[in-house]
Amino acid sequence: YGGVGYGGSDSGLHFKGKPDDFTVEKNRKANYQVTVNVSESTDNFRLFLTVSFDGSASLSISSNNRESISYVGEITAPERENN
Repeated sequence: YGGVGYGGSDSGLHFKGKPDDFTVEKNRKANYQVTVNVSESTDNFRLFLTVSFDGSASLSISSNNRESISYVGEITAPERENN
């Protein structure tokens, strides 16, 4: 993901390369919890993605240099291309 921060500066989140740590666990509520740790040259990020069987999802991103941010939405299957 990449984005433009407040004020028009290019301070969005940019992840390059492989994560330092990546785990997927099924919890008691039958949701899946994906945890990812990413280290960049000036920042460390921790991403928490929760996905339910009904398609609802939430993503929280925390950082040692920025405020945390969260997203809530739905996951849908991509449309298939007709070949």
